[in-house]
Amino acid sequence: MKGVYTAVRRGLAVLCGVCVVAAACCGIWGTRAGRGAASFVLVSWNVQCFFDAETDGSEYAEFRGASSRWSRERYEERLDRLAESLVSLDGDIVVLQELENSAVVQDVYNRLQGSLFGRRRYRYAAFAKEPGSAIGCGVLSRVPLERMRLHAVADKTCQTQPELRPLMELTVNGGGDVRCSLFVCHWKSLSGGAGQAAFWQERQEAVAARRAAAALLSAPVVVCGDFNRDAGLFAAADDAQSVFRDGARSVRLFNAWLRFAETIERAGVPGSYRYRGEWKRYDCVFAAGAVSVSDFAPCADGPWMRVSPEEAAAVLEPYAYSLYSGAGYSDHVPVRCTLVLQGQSK
Repeated sequence: MKGVYTAVRRGLAVLCGVCVVAAACCGIWGTRAGRGAASFVLVSWNVQCFFDAETDGSEYAEFRGASSRWSRERYEERLDRLAESLVSLDGDIVVLQELENSAVVQDVYNRLQGSLFGRRRYRYAAFAKEPGSAIGCGVLSRVPLERMRLHAVADKTCQTQPELRPLMELTVNGGGDVRCSLFVCHWKSLSGGAGQAAFWQERQEAVAARRAAAALLSAPVVVCGDFNRDAGLFAAADDAQSVFRDGARSVRLFNAWLRFAETIERAGVPGSYRYRGEWKRYDCVFAAGAVSVSDFAPCADGPWMRVSPEEAAAVLEPYAYSLYSGAGYSDHVPVRCTLVLQGQSK
């Protein structure tokens, strides 16, 4: 890691720097809480345009300016709702997409500290995004987080590369010498068209495949986040495995949506994102190596869900946040699973 500096923010040591392929704003901070566990719950959630109450110019247009309905009061309300939701979801590692900056992670952390006690408190956190970009990804964890590295797409053949989130690579200490490499993704959205999205997602997939393959040489791998691609559209290795490709090279990963398809179907919420009445399985967990995944499902039992006002029948959908009314949570459903490290050490 280059350009490293440390700071203290409300008692937490912060490590920041610029890493690997492209410069990025990032940080990982925390306080040691003793031995970690080999089994833990992972939650991943795209929380939809979660900006803070300060204007720095990189926000989406509707969140800045005199005519915007965004305000500190609405930010505080959203923080309260998110913190209450995370207490209910009770993940040991919580991965969040579409946060503006590390200050939002810190504010969520502070809200949670007042609601959680003892070992249920989060003691580690991380954040990363490209400099000047609107949103990035954050992580809160009870399990010790150690090293963080960032990997970005840098396509020199294209002069119009859009704003892309870097791939976060975190080392999770599962207890003793057991390690797991956790990769956090937020791939190119469909804004700009499906063709442009596919072009850049292929490049993001190649970066993830290359880094996951390298990490698998010494530790189990978990890849999670919002892929903006349905889980069934990845190249299939078998009924429960998908393939991430880097040119002619590839890596096979357990696909949680495929493995637990029957259980999810019975639960009645077949995806994590719903647009114009169609469900998509965008938010996923992939795994490989000496780690098992169980109990994967979208979390449909919470205030972040509502009955669709546009359907004649009672159909659940994500309760998307409305800047106009200030109501709602996110246009994505959180997903949750249990991860068990099998004892492979790094």
